[in-house]
Parts: sequence; structure tokens; C-alpha cells
Amino acid sequence: MSFYQKNIEAIAKYHPRFLSFLPQHQVISRTDPTEFLSIRDWLRRAVDPQSTQVILMGIGKGIPIKLLFRYVAVTNFIIIEQSVERFAEALAREDFTAEFANRHVVWLIGVPASRMETGLKFVKTSLAAHGFQLLQEPSALREHPTYYNAAAREIRKIMVLESFHLRARLARAHLVQRNLIRNVSVILNSCTPDTVVNLFSHSPAFIIAAGPSLDKNVVHLKKAGERGILFCVDTALRTLQNHEIQPHVLITCDPTAENVRHFDGIDLSEDILFAFSPDVHEEIPRRYDRLPHRLCLLDQSARIAFWLKEFFGFHYLLDRPMHVSEAAIYLALFMGCDPIIFVGLDLALPVSGGATHTAFGAHSSLIREYSDTIIKVQTKEGQLTEHAVVKVDGQNGLPVPTFYSFQIYLTKLEELIATKNVSWIDATEGGALKKGSRIQSLEQTVDHLESLDFSVWERIRSLQPTDKVKIEFSKSALQDCLAHGKDMMNLVDQAASGNLCEQEAARVWWNFLKDSQIRTLLDHAVFPYQLLPSIDQIANENRAEFLRKQSRDAAALMKEYLSLWEREIESIHFTNHVRKT
Repeated sequence: MSFYQKNIEAIAKYHPRFLSFLPQHQVISRTDPTEFLSIRDWLRRAVDPQSTQVILMGIGKGIPIKLLFRYVAVTNFIIIEQSVERFAEALAREDFTAEFANRHVVWLIGVPASRMETGLKFVKTSLAAHGFQLLQEPSALREHPTYYNAAAREIRKIMVLESFHLRARLARAHLVQRNLIRNVSVILNSCTPDTVVNLFSHSPAFIIAAGPSLDKNVVHLKKAGERGILFCVDTALRTLQNHEIQPHVLITCDPTAENVRHFDGIDLSEDILFAFSPDVHEEIPRRYDRLPHRLCLLDQSARIAFWLKEFFGFHYLLDRPMHVSEAAIYLALFMGCDPIIFVGLDLALPVSGGATHTAFGAHSSLIREYSDTIIKVQTKEGQLTEHAVVKVDGQNGLPVPTFYSFQIYLTKLEELIATKNVSWIDATEGGALKKGSRIQSLEQTVDHLESLDFSVWERIRSLQPTDKVKIEFSKSALQDCLAHGKDMMNLVDQAASGNLCEQEAARVWWNFLKDSQIRTLLDHAVFPYQLLPSIDQIANENRAEFLRKQSRDAAALMKEYLSLWEREIESIHFTNHVRKT
């Protein structure tokens, strides 16, 4: 059987989607005796032998793939080839049956440069955690420089965002896990995303953020509530209240204790829709647990959200935001709003100095000095801190300074603007340019809108939270998950004590990482362990010690969090409150 036929059989088994564009007959591939030597010499110069994750852009005639496995102990191998014809030629030259069967090899054949994100979906976290080497095969780069350079830029952009997200997720993993557990009763007693899909279809949405420009034009929001939906982030709430402006929707997301400061001394109207992330700091939803209209922003980052989706039979989960303003935008889009209007969304620092945020915000600091790369700010408590800054395009056409995190938020926002078929208006009146949005003053924007032909408050009052029966059923189901978790904890503890053979300990470890019920209860706490090398990547002589050590840590972690789950599950009860009229 020819290489091509063997490869086609392997493709049919492991990558059947490739069959739709591959010829079924043998492709003629001419042999160049010097090609092997040329590729070998290039790889010897280019490859870092310490790299365990490699992205190969361009496969030549297949030789680089085979040689890379000789030179590097590859744990993740991403192969990108623009040309289907070149791929077919390689199939005739080399036997790739082992590579097609290897789950650590990702084949991106004919994928547009702009869609690298989709192809890297399941490996980008590992790439960000452990680093990678990107190799561009010389002949492919010569033939298709535009494609491969664009793909390389896209990959680097993806990895910057993923690295930023990964650092935040690791730093907050245990905080987020605790909040999720402590918030479970409030989550169950709140509305789910299904109840608000297209709730405000084709209605204007004002996304009110806490940038310093909000202090200049907030007064124009007084009549905006009759002409659109006011989505207010927690950091901007105090500014609106000080101007006697009542938002329709309040959004809060931050899991840290710092976020609680935004609510110090704040009373919320029973009319408001209180929208919170499931991992927001536990004190915030508990403080307002008697509000009749609560919406849990269940998103795709938490396994318990998928569990609830399946258990309750609802259809939607929201996209996971990087910050609270993005959460407000996602929610407005989910509710069907159009246009989306930015207010106070500076994502940049004022060139003339002043405050970093709206003056009434708890996190607002005064800019004391800055250069092209460094800014020094003074908090309200008098603490002086130093931050790195970068320059981005400003609304006024000139570069403006911003925090590195804001630049990342801006990049992601511009991608969202480019992909969503709604109108975008930037009424921030300052700050960074948001490419794809129309710049317009807030006063002009409000004046051009007609009054809404429905009552926003009536629609919010129409929302139906989870009923008592479902809450009782979910409590029982969580108790079943907890019992399963305790059984798993006992097995992990046995592995930690060395009471299991290596093969059985490895099976227990695998189940700990992958078990769906464990992921439901402990997803964020387990996540750091999932970044460790898999068992088959550990040297044979080190596996037993690896399993004992990691199992000891995991058993202690499970004991802590399962005890917390037990207390919180026991306290779950129906607490929905009907607004008195």
C-alpha cells in the first residue's frame, strides 16, 4: 500500500473532514535529492531543542514534520499549511499515520489566517502556559509570504490575549472557586440567561463605564433612560447616583474584595436588574440578595454553568468577559440591543493629567507624573504606585497613553465591533479610538434618539427566576455530585499514600482531572493541575513520585473545597422575593 493510501485511511479514521478537499487518487510528488539536506540543515539551525511545543508554518513535502520529531520531544505540535495541493503532495511522500493518530498533533490545513483562533482553541492555554517555538518553513514562506506572515501575526496576537487571561485565571483560581461555591444559593435563586435573550431587541443600549470622561457628560444621561437601556458597570454606579440617574441594569463581575468598595453605602432600587457574574465576590450578591430582579451572568468559563444549563434545560450561556464593561456589552448584545453606545469607556488616560477614572469611583487615582513608558498615580488613600503605559490612537487622532491591560481590552473590543452586525457609537468624548465605531457627542446621541415605546421597568418586572421545585431538585443533584466527589477524594488519598499500584494511581489521577462531576464542583481549583505534564510525558522513573506528590496536594485541596460545598449545599433554599406594589 502506498504512503498516500495509508495516509488517506488514517485521515478517514482521525480527521475525516479532510476527505472533502483531498483527491482520492495518488498525487505525483517529485523527489529532489537536495531537499532533505536543505531542510535538515535549516532545522538544526532554527530549532530550540528545549522547546516541547512547536508551531510549524508550512510543511514542504512533509520532511520537516518527520525531522522535528527526531530533534524535539514534542508535546504539542501545530502544523499549518496554506496549500491543500502541497499537503496532498506530502501525503504521497511520507507516512503520517502515527501523526494523524496522535492527539497532540493539530493539523490546520487551508485555514484562513484570520481563523487561527478556532484552530488553536484547545491548545492555546498550554501554549501560553509553557511557551512555544514558531517555525516558518523557508519554501512555504517564499511562495506564500502574505499568508504565513499574517498567520504568524494572528497567532502572536492570540497568545498575548491568552497569556494575559491565563495569568489572571491562575492568580485568581482559588478566589474564584470559593466565590462560586459561596454564591451557589444566590445563583440558583436568580434568572438565567434564557430569560433575557432579546429582551430589549432593537433598543439603544448605553454602556456606562467609569472612565474620567464620564464626569464631563454624565448630565446628558438624565433623559437617556427614556430613549434607551442604561447598562451601568459597578465602578460607575456612584457617579450616576450622585447625579440622581437610575440605571436599568447594574453589572458587577470582579471576584476580589476590592470590588466590594464600589458598593459601600450604596442602596439599590428594587426596580433595578442586578446582573452578577457567578464568581463575583461573595459579599456583593449576599448584600443584595433581597432584590427581586437578579440575573446570574452564567458564562462559558465555569463548568457549573454547563451543569446548570443541562440540569435546568436552558439554551444559552454568555461569552466570558475580561472586564466588567465587556460583560455589559455582551449582555446588551445578548438582549438584542442596537445601537450600542459607549459612555465613559475611555480605555486610556487623559494626556493633560487628572484622574484615571470617574472622580466618584472607588478606584479613581490622580496622575502625578508620566513619561512615554511609566505613569505614577496616587490613590485616594495617598499611596503612590507606578505602572507601565503604552500609546494607542486617541479619539482626537493623536497618541494617548494607556495601561497595558486597557490596550488588550481595546484590541478585543475592536475585534468584537468588527464581527457584530450592529451599530456602534462612541459617545465617550475622549480616550482611545475604538476602530469601527462612530464618534459622536453624548448630547447629540441622546437628542437623536426617539423615546422608547415600552416600559423598561415593566419588562424587567416580567422576568421569571428559578422556581422552588427546580431549586430543590438542584440541591439534591449537587448532593449527589458531592457524594461522588468524596468517593474520588478517598481514591486520590489512597494514591497519595502509595496504596495503589502505579497504573491504578495514574487512572485515578486522570479521572481527577477529567471527571465531569469533579469539574462541576472544583473546575477552577483543578485548573492549575491540568497545566501539568500528562502522565505519558513524565519519564518512567519519575512517574510514581509525581503521582504521589500531586495526589497529596489534590487530596488536601479536595478536602477543603468539598467541606465548603457541603456547608453551602446544606444552606440552599428558595429565597426569591416578590416586589411589593
